[in-house]
Amino acid sequence: MKKIDASVAQRMNLIFPASYLAGQLGMTGLLVALGLGGNPHLAADVGIVQGAALALFFAFSGNARNLIFQSGGVASVRSIMAARLMLLLPLGIGVYYLGSALGGVAWDITLILIIRKSAEWLGEIHLSEAERDQDVAFAWGHLVIQSGLLVAVVVWATTDIPGLMLVLIAWAIVPLLISLPYIQRVLKGTVVAGVSARMLLPHLGSTAVMGIGVYVFRMTILLLVDRPAAGSLYTAFAIGGVLGSIFAMGLGPSMVLHEQKTGQTQMSAWLLSALFLTTLAGIVVTVISHFAPDTQVLAGKDMLFWQALGFSLIGGVIMVFAQRQRLRDLQHGTQADVFAPDVLVNMLIVIFIPTIFFVFGSYGLTWLYLFNAMVALVFYWMTDVERATMVVGQRHVNKLRVIIAVLLVMPIFVNLETGLFRSAEYIYVTGGLISKLPIPLSIFACYVGIALLGNYRRASFGLAVIFGSFVLMVLSTVATTFDTRSAEQAKLFLLLQYILPMFGLVLGMMYEDHRRNEHLVEKSVLMGIAVVVPVQLLATWEQERLLLTPYLYLFSIYQHLQYVPVIVVISYLVALFSLWNLRSWRLLMVALAPLIGIYIAASGSMLAAGFTLVGCTAFAIQRMAFDMDRRRRLSNGRVYHMSSWVVLSLVFGLWAAYYFLVSWTVEPKASWSLEGWMYARESSGPEITNLHARFDVWRHYLREIFDGSSTFLLGHSEPPNRQVWASAHSYYLDFIYNFGAVAAFVIIGLIVFTISRLYQKRKPIKLSPAMMGLTIVVLFLIFPDNMLKGGMLQPYSGIITFFLWGLLLSRLESLRSTDKRSLRVTGAP
Repeated sequence: MKKIDASVAQRMNLIFPASYLAGQLGMTGLLVALGLGGNPHLAADVGIVQGAALALFFAFSGNARNLIFQSGGVASVRSIMAARLMLLLPLGIGVYYLGSALGGVAWDITLILIIRKSAEWLGEIHLSEAERDQDVAFAWGHLVIQSGLLVAVVVWATTDIPGLMLVLIAWAIVPLLISLPYIQRVLKGTVVAGVSARMLLPHLGSTAVMGIGVYVFRMTILLLVDRPAAGSLYTAFAIGGVLGSIFAMGLGPSMVLHEQKTGQTQMSAWLLSALFLTTLAGIVVTVISHFAPDTQVLAGKDMLFWQALGFSLIGGVIMVFAQRQRLRDLQHGTQADVFAPDVLVNMLIVIFIPTIFFVFGSYGLTWLYLFNAMVALVFYWMTDVERATMVVGQRHVNKLRVIIAVLLVMPIFVNLETGLFRSAEYIYVTGGLISKLPIPLSIFACYVGIALLGNYRRASFGLAVIFGSFVLMVLSTVATTFDTRSAEQAKLFLLLQYILPMFGLVLGMMYEDHRRNEHLVEKSVLMGIAVVVPVQLLATWEQERLLLTPYLYLFSIYQHLQYVPVIVVISYLVALFSLWNLRSWRLLMVALAPLIGIYIAASGSMLAAGFTLVGCTAFAIQRMAFDMDRRRRLSNGRVYHMSSWVVLSLVFGLWAAYYFLVSWTVEPKASWSLEGWMYARESSGPEITNLHARFDVWRHYLREIFDGSSTFLLGHSEPPNRQVWASAHSYYLDFIYNFGAVAAFVIIGLIVFTISRLYQKRKPIKLSPAMMGLTIVVLFLIFPDNMLKGGMLQPYSGIITFFLWGLLLSRLESLRSTDKRSLRVTGAP
């Protein structure tokens, strides 16, 4: 008897998601009808406006439907409705600007679609409350009206019957008229309970990420391919992903609500059958599109459409399982929010679009939805720490951390042309070819590490920083390069260069388990440079050189004089401060000290040499003060003091000796280049041989930045001519020049936040050698290193910089949490 009741309940529940989808997927149905009906240009217009509407309307949805479904009635329908009504006009204006002014869509089509989206947005509250209260009669009526309107629009859009605009207007306005009595009744209600800002904020962030992600996804494709091709891709993604969209928007929340009420967690047989048939259809379409291309003239579509459709059908099935896990976490309360995985899923797919296009061309874009679905499945599953541990294995988590840290610091590169990067050229020039660009393994270590370590909620702050920077940089790109395709593509690729290393911040914030202080980062990076430094020096001398060689026979090191020496120095100093009390590690660091001195001298980097001297001196002074504070003034303490100064003597002494050796052997330049003698001599670009020349470059970039209010706020439409001005030799000047002060606001805010946290925790930092060393290193990377170079713009040095920055913020947050626990235990105010 219970099984029959459950079955009936399941059948009744299907009425509500069907009614919901009939309204919410109306615009998608129009897009598909236009695309299949031979009007891809208008389909692209609908796709752009729909993407803009999702970017703004969905951004402020705050997972309202799921909140209304949550047990306990924490969300007030009245407060949500009032908030949406207040936002209706400004969001509509924003959609008009993004869709018509920037997207180039006709004003009348844009206004009709805005009205339609407004009706869907307000009607969502009505439908959600009706489903919560099981108002079946309203669900049936809404389903019939919306289905009829959709059929009428599809018929008029795919035929030559006159009056399409009138039908579109009716399709947009009628749902709004139906909801007006309900809106009036809700606003006249006496319920005053609202939704707490603290509870709603992560949900607003989550929907903002997803909405803006869709808009940027579609705009990025439009910037890379022509409008008809974009329309074909939009149509294929919409058709192939319809099952995933149906589940995420309509069926999924209802099924999860049913799970809460009945305890049944198994998918129904009809849904599993639908998933199987969709997968089979996707495989068949994919095979035919690849092996029988002559059959692709069906429906007048080319291979681009059919390949995208086949991959998207398979991706739609995967997306169902990904969204099922997301909705469970959201409605069952196993996670407070899904902001972190939402950012990761939507950001990764968007930032990899330019890479896929530049490497594989337009046909590489056909599997974007499938890639997005696989990424979503991984990140939504790994959101929970326990589930992540199940995948990796509790015994292997620390091994994974060690491997990640070692790969971050090891300067091993690959490229698409040769695989493992091997080049005997002293200064390797890519010629602007993506296929020749060396890609560090640290990129793969970073993103695989983020995926496998889980616990993304600890990195929510870092993800918010990346998302904020990304949105502002995209707005700068769209505003400054609109209708200039070459400039758009150049800035998109530049945007990718800036955003890609920032994910090191996320990895750093989620890397450590603060319950155990094992110094895995310090040990791992020390092991990495303990291999690289002697091997590179031996290879240099074997090749009868005095200045560092990039060619290590098995592989080559890219930018070996510009950025790698700084990473070697900071890795050594981070370990020096943290591991000095461990005897075996202390012996390794003392043995490595002279090699570090020679290595820095052989690189010719004044910046690395200066920081080595400052860092080792700070270590010796801090070590002496630390030992005195611990009352270790006898023999043991004296050994520590002497050996800590021995490190400084060995490093600086060997650096000076090797420097003079090179000076006597190699004809010196007029001054010592900040990037190394040989780099200044052999570089094919403009030669920057001293600090005075850098001032000239900085003055030029400052003049260009302050050339006008538009260039200051939004940046320039095109990157500088690299043959004339290779770089600003400053990460921050480069950033503001290209994307403006508005986009730089987030990274500047992160710097201010970091300094504020360091000031608040200055006392415990002084008492912890590990924290002191990490603080010194991060401040060096943020200020002198990236003020004099563009280290955070380069994948190798940038990922490590942001990783250590995130690690510092994570440890500061751990100190803050410890203080809070202490206050609770002691009862202090």
